[in-house]
Amino acid sequence: MKMAVVNMPVECLVPHPQNPRKDLGNLEELTASIKENGIYQNLTVIPVNEAVPGEEPKYMVVVGHRRLEAAKRAGLQEVPCAIVRGLTETQQLQIMLLENMQRSDLTIYEQAQGFQQLLDFGMDIEDISQQSGFSKRTIRRRLEIAKLDQNKLKKLSSTRQLSLKEFDELAKIKNMEARNEVMEKIGTNDFALAVKRAMDKEKLADNMPVFLADMERLGIKKFPDSANKYSSKYRCVGSLDLYEYEVTKDKILKKTEGLYYEASYPRNVEFYVKETKKAKIIKKSAKELEKEKCIKEAWFKVDAMAATHYELRKAFMENLRCTAKQREAVFMGAYSLIVLRSMTYMTLGDISKEAGIDDKYFDQRRDEKAVKLAYESYDNIQKCIEVIYKLFNDNEKEFYANGYRAGYPEYKFNPRLEAMYHWLTKLGYQMSSEEKLIAAGTHDIFQQNIFEGGNK
Repeated sequence: MKMAVVNMPVECLVPHPQNPRKDLGNLEELTASIKENGIYQNLTVIPVNEAVPGEEPKYMVVVGHRRLEAAKRAGLQEVPCAIVRGLTETQQLQIMLLENMQRSDLTIYEQAQGFQQLLDFGMDIEDISQQSGFSKRTIRRRLEIAKLDQNKLKKLSSTRQLSLKEFDELAKIKNMEARNEVMEKIGTNDFALAVKRAMDKEKLADNMPVFLADMERLGIKKFPDSANKYSSKYRCVGSLDLYEYEVTKDKILKKTEGLYYEASYPRNVEFYVKETKKAKIIKKSAKELEKEKCIKEAWFKVDAMAATHYELRKAFMENLRCTAKQREAVFMGAYSLIVLRSMTYMTLGDISKEAGIDDKYFDQRRDEKAVKLAYESYDNIQKCIEVIYKLFNDNEKEFYANGYRAGYPEYKFNPRLEAMYHWLTKLGYQMSSEEKLIAAGTHDIFQQNIFEGGNK
């Protein structure tokens, strides 16, 4: 590859038609700099018609499109150019893309497109890393983004601030169709919930074949389609969570003879046995049996939502790194605990060891010592927030509804949960639309009872 550097009239230079950068951006600062100091860095150009007799030679810009346009605006008649000969079309595009990747104002979407194009032109990740200066990890992350629906991504990037953290979360979803669907939630409070739901669905798809194989091996039969598990002829003897099958599979009863399984709700599997002949059989109408089924499924939904939202809160707290600026918000949580304990007799989460409380003996000042520990952590804001969250006693069986499971779920105000939500949102936690509805008691799951005429 031969190269010569000369001052070249600006009218002899034309932009490359395949330049990936269509928008040159704001040129005011660059124009002012060139007007005052000139151009220090050569443009890179290739000949177009050097050998055509009778025609004024033209050169196509490969590197330096912004500098050329700024130079014209600054009134320069000539610019320094490095004339390069022998570049293939692919090499030209590679050079332009690599230069383009150095821009600080590139969006995530533009970077993803650029790295994918370089890959399409025959470069591997090692080559791109060496020539662009980006780490291989960064390039791989951007290439994951490039796999997404580009039309959707382009539209989103023009209306929302997209963060790499969100794309990293999105990459946890294996199915590309699901990724593209969840991507539409990026930048909203529903994004974390959408990611979790998609990942849970994949867990279910992975665990179900293993579960079914275990059932066949153990001789546990699927509940007969013709039978009604809500009748008094059958009795539920256990359940497990399919989302966490590897952990909960130990709950399968050792005695499997005469055992039936039923996937009642996506993540729940229940085990049933037939009642003995001696058992009292209570006859129920078809309407009663259908109502019992609807009630049970409604509670499955409430429990599933409670577990999901707990996992999102827990993940937020595990990843939260507090700053000194958040100190006031953190200690608001400790104050809330004191108020709640005095007004509702709330039982605080167990931090006996952290507070120096001996569990062997009754300590009437236990709660006082626990709250005091939160305040004493003043100089260690991270420890403080961990203590306060533990004292709130957050768990996956949170009470959004009454505990009367013989009837439809009815909303029940939970002052501890309300105070905790207020505290978490102050710290940056984003409640999904679903979480707001269920916490406020306005979710459709609480309306079913109204249409069914109450719990009677």
